Amino acid sequence: MTRRGHKGVDERAAKLLALLTKAAAEGAVCPTNAEMAGLLDLDSSNTASKALLRLETQGAVTVKRFRTSRIVTITATGKSTAAALPPAHVDDAAATDGQPQGDAALRPRLKPLSADREPCRLCGVRGDIGCRHSRRAAPAFVFVPVSLHSAEVPQL
Repeated sequence: MTRRGHKGVDERAAKLLALLTKAAAEGAVCPTNAEMAGLLDLDSSNTASKALLRLETQGAVTVKRFRTSRIVTITATGKSTAAALPPAHVDDAAATDGQPQGDAALRPRLKPLSADREPCRLCGVRGDIGCRHSRRAAPAFVFVPVSLHSAEVPQL
């Protein structure tokens, strides 16, 4: 395995700087590490990330990082890449009509937890999963079989 020398690192950084300068001039979103690796013909997106970090430590660019995106400002020109739009959330509402976006309307709403989650003092089973002593678990009509033999025997 051969290692790239300092010259290879400088060439990679120069290519990346040209790529970022073009994106900033067009007002495009900063490419992800995987996109930069693909455009620079690199095997690993980690290598592209390290090249960007090298440009930042050299002072050629400044990077403002967010959770899933970043804005790169080219120091020489002062131009920046555009901010990436955040991914849409399921519960985000439309700005114009107040209706949910996309498939959010198709997703079922979660039911709140029932209040009867304590174990029954008689059987130890929670009422929301089938305690027979709970009013919610009991059917509307309860049939209690009575032995005819015990009903016919007179009590002394």
